[in-house]
Amino acid sequence: LLLIDNAQSTIPVDSINNDDIQGGQVATEHFIEHGHHSIVALLGPGTWITSARRGQGYRQAMAGAGLTPHVLHAANTTVETGKALMHEALTAVPDLTAIFAANDAMALGAMRTLAQQKRRVPQDVAVIGFDDTYLGALSEIPLTTMRVFKSELGKLAAKRMLDMLADPNSPTVQTLLATELVLRRSCGCEFLVEE
Repeated sequence: LLLIDNAQSTIPVDSINNDDIQGGQVATEHFIEHGHHSIVALLGPGTWITSARRGQGYRQAMAGAGLTPHVLHAANTTVETGKALMHEALTAVPDLTAIFAANDAMALGAMRTLAQQKRRVPQDVAVIGFDDTYLGALSEIPLTTMRVFKSELGKLAAKRMLDMLADPNSPTVQTLLATELVLRRSCGCEFLVEE
């Protein structure tokens, strides 16, 4: 048994995962480096391992900077839930200046709500997503995001499966694959990094 982009906490199981904690931390630290103090995280269910770990990275960065975390959860991670959580965030934290979203769909939904509320991205509110989907690069304001390497996850999983077949008694291996910050306009950087 090998899990990809998931984990089992009760028994040791081989797994290949993105380093979601590192990704959440890097995204949040990027905001902090730009002087943001009121940063809100829009996350999916706390029971979803990727959302929980991305939120954990966000919380670690906020704690490291001595800042108060503001976390909102939704039942799923879609454009619609991003829009709804953004409305909640504007009510709960009216002075917010940055949004870290659990994925690009939620980030794009948040950006739609911000546009409806006449809040400019990134001048009024900076936004960073996660996953580096093609929609983020194509949005009217290109989305800064954390890139995950899906092809590499698949390659590592296939290699691990072959190793497990060759040696069924090999120890459990849990691999984390680093994520990468992709700078675009939504985070407020003065430059655009071409892909």
